[in-house]
Formats: sequence, C-alpha cells, structure tokens
Amino acid sequence: MTTPLGVPPLPIRTAEYRPAGTQQALPRAPAPESAPARWSTPPQARPTPDHLALVQALVQAGQFTRGMELLDAVWHHDMHDEHCWYLRLWLLAGQGRIHEAIDLARVATGHLPGSAAIAYLRAALELGAGDPQAAVESALRAAAIAPGRVEPEAMLERVLESHHTRIEAAADRLPTQRGVEDPPLNPVAAALAGLALLHPQGSALAYRPTLPPYEPPLAADRHRWEDDRRIGLIAVATVVAAVWAVREPLLATTALAAVVAWLSRPSRSRRL
Repeated sequence: MTTPLGVPPLPIRTAEYRPAGTQQALPRAPAPESAPARWSTPPQARPTPDHLALVQALVQAGQFTRGMELLDAVWHHDMHDEHCWYLRLWLLAGQGRIHEAIDLARVATGHLPGSAAIAYLRAALELGAGDPQAAVESALRAAAIAPGRVEPEAMLERVLESHHTRIEAAADRLPTQRGVEDPPLNPVAAALAGLALLHPQGSALAYRPTLPPYEPPLAADRHRWEDDRRIGLIAVATVVAAVWAVREPLLATTALAAVVAWLSRPSRSRRL
C-alpha cells in the first residue's frame, strides 16, 4: 500500500491499552530508617579519640547537623563512652532539642552515674528549659561527684541565683509584666566549660557508681560504748579509793592504780 505520492506509509505504534486501575505502580523509595532502629544494633565503627575530636571541633564551630551525622556513625545507646554521651547532649542542645536532650541526659545518668560532666550539662539543660528545681539537684550531684571543682560550684551558684531572682522578680512585677522573664541559660555555651570535667579517654570512673565512704555499722558504736564504760568504772573506782584512803591510803592508791591499769588495756575488738 502506497500513498498518493508513491511513498510507503510510516509504521505507527499504538500504545498498549490498560484499563483504569491496572497501571503498573512506580517503584517507591525505601522509607528512611528511624533513629531508635538505627541504635538497636551496634555500629560497625567504634569511636576513636580522633573521631570524637573532629565531632567536638564541629560542635564548637556551630556545625551541629554535620557533627550529629558523624556521631551517628559510631553511636549506640548501650555505650559507656562518656565523651560520646556528652557530645550528643551538646549537639541536641545546639539543634534546639532541649527536652529531648534532658530525656537522654536521664538515660546517660543511669549509664554513667559517676560522671560529673553529664550531671553538670544536665543541670544546664534543665535550667535552660526553665526547671530550676531539677537543675539544683543535678548541680548538687555534679558537685558531690567532683568536690572542689570550680565548674559544678559555678553552675550551682548560677542555678540558685536564677531561681531566687525569678521569685523576687515575679513578686515585684506588675500583673501586666508577669509573663516577661529573663532569658534562660544557654546550655550550648555552658557545655564548653563542662569539658574540663570529662574523665580521661578509656577511664572506667565515669560509669563506676559513686558510693559513700564505707563505715562498719557497729564498730564505731561498740568502741564508743566501751570507752564510756571504762570512764564510768574509773570514776567509781576513784570515789571508792578516796573513801578508802581515809583509813588505808597506801592500799587505796595501789588498788586504784591497778584498776586504772586494767581498764586502760586495749580490748579484744580493738586488737583484732
């Protein structure tokens, strides 16, 4: 078959007809993996001092998103690396996720009960969220773990000053000004000072529980009772010897010396 001009017609391809509702579905991109699912399995890489130093440099430079991406590569919720926990709390605060950081700080306290740095940063986060009572408890915990350090004491003073100032200001303000408050503490800036409280890399002190000094439960009371008993017996012997010395001064003095020498000897419990 040819056209009137003698040119053979071009082949025309018709699209295959598909009824409505039978079109082939396009492939869908896989859903992004959630953070808890990512943390359920340990990562292949482990945090190294150089890796954490790079993350810390990014945090100090204000690049919180990039720092969080690098930390996610080595993050796992069961780790006992104090530096990792501290950097993650710092990054969350830098991203404005203060309440999420406070929740994670509670978990970090359970993993690292001996970390003054975590307690210090938790106090800063709680104060920044407007919870001075919880911040006082965290600051006291940091001061108890690291006695004599300047950072926990400064944080505690800052928390108490903020709390008292807020109460006084609320009482002095007019009813129309009650909603106006001073800006809260910036946890991102406070976290920089808390770096000095971190334990050395690889130290087990961060997750070692802090216990009070051990005191035997009954030894001190028993020794105190024995001392009081000796003093009482010596006092009674002295009175008896003084009455006896009226008739027999030499025998009374000798007997009193013997009683004092016998009562002054160390007891068996002190010798053991």
